[in-house]
Amino acid sequence: MLTSFPRPSVDSGTALGWPFPALADIEYAFNHKQIVAYFQAQHCISSGKLTGAEVLVRWNHPELGILRPDRFLDVICKYGLEGRLFECMIEHAIAMQRTVGKHRALNMAVNVHASVASSAEWADRVAKRVEQANVAPACVTIEVTEHGSSEKDVALAGAVTHLRRSGLQCAIDDYGTGASTLERLAMVPFNILKLDRHLIARARTDDYARSALTDTVVLAHECGMTVVAEGIETARDLQCTRKARCDVAQGFYFSQPVSASGFLRYCQTN
Repeated sequence: MLTSFPRPSVDSGTALGWPFPALADIEYAFNHKQIVAYFQAQHCISSGKLTGAEVLVRWNHPELGILRPDRFLDVICKYGLEGRLFECMIEHAIAMQRTVGKHRALNMAVNVHASVASSAEWADRVAKRVEQANVAPACVTIEVTEHGSSEKDVALAGAVTHLRRSGLQCAIDDYGTGASTLERLAMVPFNILKLDRHLIARARTDDYARSALTDTVVLAHECGMTVVAEGIETARDLQCTRKARCDVAQGFYFSQPVSASGFLRYCQTN
C-alpha cells in the first residue's frame, strides 16, 4: 500500500514540504502504471509545422494527482531505477508512435540518463524494441541527459554509434550544462543538439547570451546537427531562436506538456 502523503501545497511543482517517497512507493507506482508519460510538442521554427514531441515523465499519484518529476525523480535516481524509468517511457513513446504514425510522421524524443546508455548491448536492445514495434527508427530520438565522466563518455559513444547505425536519432540534452559539454559533443556522434532552456532565457536580455546562442547553432550546423531550442515561452523567444537559425522549438509558447489523449487532440488541430 502507498504511504499516505500530505496534500500538496498550492504550488504542486515544488518538493518543499512533503516527504520523499520510499522505494516501495516508487516500485508500487511502476507496477501499477502510475508512472505515465506527458508529451510536449515540438515545432519546426521556419514553417511552424508540428514535428513531434518530447516524452516527459509524470506520476499519477492517487492522492496528490499528477506530479512533475521534481517531486520524485531524485528518488528514482537514488535507488538506481533510471533504467526502469527509460523502459517505461520508451514504451509510452512507441505506443504514441503506433497511434500517430498511422497518419503522419512525428518524432518522439525519450530521455535516458547517461549511466543507462552505457553499452552497445543496451543500444541493441533499444533498437530491436523499436523494430519489433514496427516503428520507423528515424521517428525515435534518444536524448542523453545528466552528468557523466569522460570515461563513461567512451561507453556512451559506443551506444550512440550503435543507435545511429540502427537508424535512431540521438540528442545531447541541455547543451552547455553539467556534462553536456563540447568535450562530449566531440566524442559522441550525436545528430541533434538540444539547447538548455536557461540559455534561451538569458538570451532575452543579454547580448552575450544571444551571441553564445548564435555561435552554438553555427557550430552544431557545421557538425551536421539539428538544433532544438527548449524553453520557448514567448513570441520574442521564437523570434530570437529563428534569428539564430535554430531548427526546432519546444516550450509553453506552443503547448504545455499534456497527457497522451491531450497530445492526440493537439495533433488534430496542428
